[in-house]
Amino acid sequence: MTECVNDPLDFLQEKTVITENGRRRLDILIDFMEALPPEAEQHFDMVDWVNHKGDSELDGAHGLEPGSVIDDSTVLVQCGMAACALGWGAVCPALRQEGLRLEINNAGFAHPIFREYRNFDAAAKFFEISHGQAERLFSIYESESKTPRDWAAHARSTIERWRRLGYGE
Repeated sequence: MTECVNDPLDFLQEKTVITENGRRRLDILIDFMEALPPEAEQHFDMVDWVNHKGDSELDGAHGLEPGSVIDDSTVLVQCGMAACALGWGAVCPALRQEGLRLEINNAGFAHPIFREYRNFDAAAKFFEISHGQAERLFSIYESESKTPRDWAAHARSTIERWRRLGYGE
């Protein structure tokens, strides 16, 4: 019996074979998310890269000023702060060392950056995957993850599915 592995959104996405380096970086992020302490769950939200619940904008909240870079996970566990998997990844020391960052823009919102790329483009370039694959991993529309461990399981199953389809490693 042949397994049906058609993706209903295949027509929207180009497929990229995951490179060894990209897979290594994804594994670092997955391991980091699984290792976060249970109290990090209240600071995890796939809705935004980073958000401050209760404030209408980040400007000035917890010392986050436009143009600043969030370089430390202690900001994400302060009162009201939450980040998605990529937001958390941007404060992972091993991934920061390789260039992934969170930067506050002039409107006071945090965005993942890698080199000159932002948001899903940053994720795609950093993890060496297609834009569509980055959306599959990091979009709230693709992941119903409620905790860092949920996201890690989502990422592992997504990567395994890509492998079975021939565009994993």
